[in-house]
Amino acid sequence: MDSVLSWFSGSAARDGDDDDDDDDSIASSTMSDDDDGREDGSLDTTRESLGDAEDATSPRASTSDVDDAESKALLPPRKILHPYSRVRDAMNAGSDTNAGLPSGLTNGGNTCFAASALQCLRRATALTAWFDDIDRWHNSARCEEKRKFCVVCEYAKHLERATASGGAHSIGRLTKDINKVAKQFRRGRQEDSHEYINALLDAMHVAFLKDLGGEKKYDLRTQETTVIYHTFGGYTLGTVKCMSCGYVSKNFQSTLDIPLEVTGKIASIEAALEMNYCTEETLSGSNMYKCSKCKTLVRAKKGSKIHVSPNVLTIPLKRYSTGRFSKITKYVHFPERFSLAPYMSDDAPYEGSDPVYDLFGVLVHQDFYASAHSGHYVAYVKLPDDTWVLCNDGRVSVSSEKEAMKQKAYILFYERVTPRDGPDVRPAGYLEDAVRAARSERTTSAPAMSVDTSDIRSRLESMKFSSARGVDDVISYRSEAPVATSTTTAPMETKTETTTSSMKPSFEIETVTAADGSNELKVIVTLPGCTSVKEFDVELEAQASGANVLVICATSLYVAPIKIQLPRNIVDEPRGSTFKRKLGKYTVRFPLVGAA
Repeated sequence: MDSVLSWFSGSAARDGDDDDDDDDSIASSTMSDDDDGREDGSLDTTRESLGDAEDATSPRASTSDVDDAESKALLPPRKILHPYSRVRDAMNAGSDTNAGLPSGLTNGGNTCFAASALQCLRRATALTAWFDDIDRWHNSARCEEKRKFCVVCEYAKHLERATASGGAHSIGRLTKDINKVAKQFRRGRQEDSHEYINALLDAMHVAFLKDLGGEKKYDLRTQETTVIYHTFGGYTLGTVKCMSCGYVSKNFQSTLDIPLEVTGKIASIEAALEMNYCTEETLSGSNMYKCSKCKTLVRAKKGSKIHVSPNVLTIPLKRYSTGRFSKITKYVHFPERFSLAPYMSDDAPYEGSDPVYDLFGVLVHQDFYASAHSGHYVAYVKLPDDTWVLCNDGRVSVSSEKEAMKQKAYILFYERVTPRDGPDVRPAGYLEDAVRAARSERTTSAPAMSVDTSDIRSRLESMKFSSARGVDDVISYRSEAPVATSTTTAPMETKTETTTSSMKPSFEIETVTAADGSNELKVIVTLPGCTSVKEFDVELEAQASGANVLVICATSLYVAPIKIQLPRNIVDEPRGSTFKRKLGKYTVRFPLVGAA
């Protein structure tokens, strides 16, 4: 996000206990250690209380230090800016703020995108409850004196009008001065609801940080402890695993929503989540990955998981894309209740309960002839008493869950049934210890990768392969001692250093998925100088220990046979093999039993 400008501070001083013990006022977390804040718990906004006492003498951590620390785990914040306990308590208590039908929002000229977004945001229990007592966290009186646009004050006024009004009312300066919410917006122009929501939340987040001394006062993870991130914020975890040494590189990204692709055959939210967070991409060929431990380009597996689940889950469906003049108009199924657990990382830190979500908002873009540039926004909103209403600018009418569930949704809003746990404050020395541990792991020699040693069948029959000319040959087998290897690329070991060819053979071994979904072991052997299948013989040697060695004899090319150890969990009857004459590459595939 553009609002996130600063990196972590280098020294990690203990700033207090976890958020459960925080004072109800944020003042205690922004003052010096010997100042307990005002007795009434209100926000002290004097320059002394918002000074740079925290970081004035502490050096900034370098970007590499932060990256190293987060290669082990998500870095905890140095402070909790807004007490998470208030968000948790508001969600546990529920809210009657929205009792009865909500008031409509009159269209001030192409403002339906904002009206539908604001109707859904108002149902975010924790955020609305926070604004019930906004003067404790924001100096509204100072904003009134300056008479300048303040997004926090304007949102507070919007909620007050919505509570007091018996009918439709104006959105106010949140659309009249929309270019002050975000510079890219223009009054009177039809904007995108998703962009408006992101801009509005980001603007409020920045305003809260200014109340507490500004963005540059805090490290990035501390910045992400305002009520905005407590409510809507989550983290994704991107991983890249080296297929040579097994080292895993991690990258954590904060987010206020989880956008999902709905192209192709994706027909449901669950399918879209599975595609994004349950599949891995293989980095190979021209797209190989430079491993920070191997210090070279390697094959790698790239994947992503949700690491911290948000309390309010916002899911925009990517019905538009760059260069498209039309939108994706198909229906995408979405559940009324579902769990994020299948898409979460194994070491998710704040999941004290199952991340189960209930749907409370469906924002819809009603297009004209599938146009991406025109149409009308409406919102279906679920009230606290489980009544569904249709919010169409100034008109609010009773609807039903059935009607809401059959919409071609653009943005979905879910709230956790039980709030997640909050972050703990980073203890003294944590950053330094994490950096040392990460750098030590990268410099330690990688252990040999283990393979599955389950028993396999000792029987071996004939193996056929087709050459580039379509000739089938039968290859015989015999026994020999194993040579250790796993998924790797390396020069072949031979009995002597001398070969009749000027170049040594090499091989690659990898686990692949067959067309029927089963796992296979794929062995690719490069034979320099070889132009015909008649120049070599292939054998699979089964030893008494159960080990298997693939042996290639090419006496006209190499003095010694080429020997490659295979894992024990292969099925000793290959599915097939090929030889590419021009490349001198022989490939054979073995089915795998059990774990790859």
